[in-house]
Amino acid sequence: MKKFYDFIPVTSALGFNSYYICANTPDGAEILRYNKNTGALQQFNQYEKAILFDGEITNSGFAIAGTIEGVGQGNQMFLQSYDSLLKLKWTYLYNYTNGNYNDTASQMKVSGNNIYIAGTSSGAVGDFGMLLKINETGNLLWARRLISGANLNTLKSLAVDAGADQAYVLTEQQRVIKYNSNGVQAFNRLIPLPVPSLGGNYNYITTDGRPGQMASKVILGGTNSYKKYYHPPIRIGTTFGIRV
Repeated sequence: MKKFYDFIPVTSALGFNSYYICANTPDGAEILRYNKNTGALQQFNQYEKAILFDGEITNSGFAIAGTIEGVGQGNQMFLQSYDSLLKLKWTYLYNYTNGNYNDTASQMKVSGNNIYIAGTSSGAVGDFGMLLKINETGNLLWARRLISGANLNTLKSLAVDAGADQAYVLTEQQRVIKYNSNGVQAFNRLIPLPVPSLGGNYNYITTDGRPGQMASKVILGGTNSYKKYYHPPIRIGTTFGIRV
């Protein structure tokens, strides 16, 4: 018998008059569907050897993402789409280079009829982030490694502009990478340490505040309108910065 503390909720979502919960237990991943008005449990699905990291309402139901133990290969990214009653529509599995890497899908976002999933691949060259776009029938449209020049980047978070069907990825290396709907990089920017807002229609960001710091005025689209160097810095709150 499972103990209460063995049930680890991961995420939840509300839609189609239902409340969905994703969780991980020693027996595997679980999805539960409750009536949003009465709280009655209406559906329960369980998957052995799977670990869930995210779940989202789609146009026609619910989708989950995580990792599942591969058969004769590394762990695979795991994406499943359900109708609103948690009846399985399709499963998509992804493994970078078909077996030589361990892959985990840690975040997902819905954009129209498409689903973006982002995660990490670990293998011979180290760890790097992956971004995949999958359509409403479970077919891969494209997959991209998170790369800045010749450097591999690891995933921090994922955001999607559903109206334009574009994805924004924040990496652990403090970069923001934008991909258009076809998977082409629109920009790849290094984000210095932010300082408190100084008003106006711009964000003012600086480096770590040491003497000779750089201040950048950043406009929408990820480009710097100009950069200036200051010495000594002016202290504002707990960070350093100067209005430029």
